[in-house]
Amino acid sequence: MDIASRVLALFRFPYLTVEIVSTLPREVAVARIQGIVEAHNPLVVPFVRTNKLFAGEFSGDGFKLRRIIRYRNAMRPVIEGVFEPSPSGSRIRITMRPTHWIAGFFGLWIGGVTIRFLPSTIGLFSSNHSSATPGLSYIFALAIVCAIGTIGFNLEADRARKLLEGALQATPSAHVEKVLNNVAKPRFSRSMRLRLMPGAVLAGVAVLSWLWSGLSLGQSESFRVAQHFIQNDRTIRAELGSISSVQPISGDGSHKSAPGQQDEGIFEVNVTGALKSGVVLFGMVRENRVWSIKSAQLLEADGRTMLLAAPASD
Repeated sequence: MDIASRVLALFRFPYLTVEIVSTLPREVAVARIQGIVEAHNPLVVPFVRTNKLFAGEFSGDGFKLRRIIRYRNAMRPVIEGVFEPSPSGSRIRITMRPTHWIAGFFGLWIGGVTIRFLPSTIGLFSSNHSSATPGLSYIFALAIVCAIGTIGFNLEADRARKLLEGALQATPSAHVEKVLNNVAKPRFSRSMRLRLMPGAVLAGVAVLSWLWSGLSLGQSESFRVAQHFIQNDRTIRAELGSISSVQPISGDGSHKSAPGQQDEGIFEVNVTGALKSGVVLFGMVRENRVWSIKSAQLLEADGRTMLLAAPASD
């Protein structure tokens, strides 16, 4: 087929009938086509991992399929076929058409716009050129939309026809053979992968947030225990005076644990009192998610160090 014929084929009416004659017996031809068809509704296939080339169903001696694509094309044809025996093997009569809702949409759209702008269109053929411009713009827009639709349909129809012809040869084409032998790796459609990627990211963020909230909760609980101890310890009040402020030293909390010892840690807290300030160091242990103080000491601003009695364990 020369270039001119190929270009004209892109603009043919979006309806195609094809007859494929195969040397394969009818039963073998049916099995061959079934081997490249995903047995799911085409609307469900984008959510299924598959390596098949078509999706649809078989009924008796016929089938109704749509090609599985990794992109969007509303003009992807519905393929209806019937198997028939022939003296040399089998014959498959195929019809390709747009979906009913696409055909209905184009029919209503073209009819509605035609009625709306019919007076302007008639103006193209009359002497009233002032009314011709809207009609000309309408015809141009209609031609563009129809051209895009027919090109989208005919490209997909040609690809589907070549795949079906390749499947019905005595030796299937390389692409078809990979699917029949399960060499082609099953995968999700591109649209499904685009949906799964944000979902995976959101799930990762949720897990990290949960882990961080658990860590923050542990740090908050440890700080609450330390703060309660400081505000009620008589030695600290005698040295520093009435406590006005208790703040963790590190920016990410007061908990510092050695690797592998997340339930044990040292807590450093700045304490400001009415008389002076200092740092209290706590050795703490977490059991059953509850922090308890095992040791404590006060480091005053003048360099003095005082051991503090840890509260008795319950």
